Amino acid sequence: MTYQVEKKLQLPLYQIYICTATLSKVKNELNLSSNLSITTDIWTSSSMKAFLAVTAHYINGSQLNSYLLETKQLVDRHSAGNVASALREGFESWDIFEKVHCIVTDNASNMRNAITVHLNKTHQPCIAHTLNLCTMNTLKHADLQQLLEKCKNIVGHFKRSTVASGELAKMQDQMKLPLLKVKQDVSTRWNSCLTMMQRLEELKVPLSAAMSNLPGSPSLLSSEDWALIKDCICILKPIEAMTSELSGEKYITLSIIIPLIRGVQHAVENAQPITSTGKVLQTNFHDILLRRLGYVESSKICAKATLLDPRLKILAFDKVINGNQALKWITQEVEDLIVTITQHLETPNSEIPCTQGRADSSENQASLLWEHFDIKAKQEFSASTPTHSAEAQIKQYLDLPLVDRKLNPLDFWESKKEMFPQLYKLANKYLCVPATSVPSERVFSKADELTKDRRSRLSSNMINEIMFLNSNM
Repeated sequence: MTYQVEKKLQLPLYQIYICTATLSKVKNELNLSSNLSITTDIWTSSSMKAFLAVTAHYINGSQLNSYLLETKQLVDRHSAGNVASALREGFESWDIFEKVHCIVTDNASNMRNAITVHLNKTHQPCIAHTLNLCTMNTLKHADLQQLLEKCKNIVGHFKRSTVASGELAKMQDQMKLPLLKVKQDVSTRWNSCLTMMQRLEELKVPLSAAMSNLPGSPSLLSSEDWALIKDCICILKPIEAMTSELSGEKYITLSIIIPLIRGVQHAVENAQPITSTGKVLQTNFHDILLRRLGYVESSKICAKATLLDPRLKILAFDKVINGNQALKWITQEVEDLIVTITQHLETPNSEIPCTQGRADSSENQASLLWEHFDIKAKQEFSASTPTHSAEAQIKQYLDLPLVDRKLNPLDFWESKKEMFPQLYKLANKYLCVPATSVPSERVFSKADELTKDRRSRLSSNMINEIMFLNSNM
């Protein structure tokens, strides 16, 4: 990414300084990081231009940091090869290709193939996207669709009619209730259905009273309808809470996927729907969640992150076999790190050179005095195999008590990095991976405002630079 600000943008000197200073800051931060994770997504603007947003995430001390690297226009077809080329070009321009070990995207096949086949990187599916698919499939039940249509008609009526909205406000005032308005759902966001039903339930009494006084209003909801609304809210609220929890950008999220999936399953299983449709929804969601996300506990990257979270460790795994497999993966990786370090430390034996002078002679004598100890130390070091050292380090880590769930796990690793040097490196590697691609999707909320009709003639390079500065300054 380059800023040819003086020739191309004709900016004042202080703005040129801001551009170059921000660019230097981001480059320096990325150079200091040994492991980076990436989120990326594609968005089409109102002017029908496609953009690829790329965000980088890494750990510095006890802080999880992120930067927007680019918002690049994609001119060619969004094939796996073209997407991979665009990503590779961006990584190489920042000189981070070798540091990137995991890329988070939605479940689209072109994105998955671009990362795993063309870039040969680890792909982590966006959990929020998968949860959205689970919920949308659950909401396809015919009886529920009929209820949602009734709710939309009621909300639409109160949104369009000033008389109806005035009557609702009047009823709330007479009943000394908070002044609330109905909320309409959005077809692309399942949680807007939940928001709509929650608001209708809050307005149940004044809404029913207002509708009975309004000629030509939509048909009232029956007692069975209200009961089904209550069942839906009970089943859908834990899913919304999990989506919100995993969409955070300032705290660790990958390691909490496994316990949160089990938590949602537990919450939905313990819901007590009273309608037959509610019971069907409960069963359907449980089955769909198991089919789409049942693999997560045995996913290598998720399992490693969970085990390396000092708040969770092996306790977060529902199945013992999956926890043991995660232990094997971490042990092997720690062992590999120890072998690498050992190879660097080992030096060929050489005889002490003959030197002249009092100082050199003193050094030789000191070496002879320590020769007996050095031989024993080398024998002791050789007796401790990398496997034994890795297992000992992990056992010591697991034997420590769990950290409070509400605390920052990176504080633990920063304080224990001397005690567990290899595990510390792995924690920085895996805990920086986001659970969702939401960070790159948030970029498009800003980009949408930037590329409105009155600014639709902005060049793609200008959009990229404005978004970069807006996100990273």
